[in-house]
Amino acid sequence: MTPERIKVIKKKLTALPPSSDAPISSEELCWLLAVLEESQQEQEYAKQQAIYWNDEAVKIKRQLVEAQQTIARQQEAMDRASDMMNHKHPAYRLLQDALLPAAEGSDKS
Repeated sequence: MTPERIKVIKKKLTALPPSSDAPISSEELCWLLAVLEESQQEQEYAKQQAIYWNDEAVKIKRQLVEAQQTIARQQEAMDRASDMMNHKHPAYRLLQDALLPAAEGSDKS
């Protein structure tokens, strides 16, 4: 129920004379409408909070993905450096092959 509709009903109820045979008084109806209006406001607030926290969760998830990608890149770089240090990298072997024959050739002479 819209806030405007609640206001219209409240005006009509307050204008009615009290009736003893009614199952509920106009004052009680006005109170119920006020409770309904407050409940709707709380629902709207909860909806806005849910949207806000969902947006925050999306941001944090994006940051997590970026951090994981950074860690993966750094791990790959560390693995390459480790391979070079352990003489497993092709560039190291090429360099070693290029340098060792000259050194071995002078030792064999």
